[in-house]
Amino acid sequence: MSTEYKGGSSAEGTGTPPAVGLPLHASAAIGDFVVIAGAGVDITDDRFTQVGIGETWAGVATSLADIEYTSVGFHWCVVAAVFTPSVLGESDSAVGSDVVGTLPQIQSLGIVIASLTGSAGPLGAPEDFTLAVDRDQGVTFASIWYLHVSGLSPAAQFDAGVTWTATVLTARFVTHAPPCRLY
Repeated sequence: MSTEYKGGSSAEGTGTPPAVGLPLHASAAIGDFVVIAGAGVDITDDRFTQVGIGETWAGVATSLADIEYTSVGFHWCVVAAVFTPSVLGESDSAVGSDVVGTLPQIQSLGIVIASLTGSAGPLGAPEDFTLAVDRDQGVTFASIWYLHVSGLSPAAQFDAGVTWTATVLTARFVTHAPPCRLY
């Protein structure tokens, strides 16, 4: 079996975000793996830890509560993608200011998830990846993409804005051990 995308949610704005957090997609269930990308935001939710060099958070949905976040810039956007139950595997990040970005390569057992954030220019699709969720605020941009891969992930290129951050991570499928029997 492999990790599968279930759905996404997003928000954007200027100034202070709303008092409520970003809701998880309606299909989310406890135990699902959640990846969050945010430009101009900080995720303050204890369920999720920062991955790579910034602007990406991941973790397991231990509850279905909204994702807590704050803005750290006047313009901000945040996206969250929900995947079937998984655990965080390897990750790597890159930053740049070129008009074409390249994703770092990592070893995968099933799925590679790419989190892209940028400013002052939209983010294009990494080659062969499928879009999970994106938000283009006009000044800040965030998106999450995925690709089922067994082995080394591709150094996929994407159109980038003035500045960008790309974090790639793997999500390992969760297998449950057989029940323990007492003799």
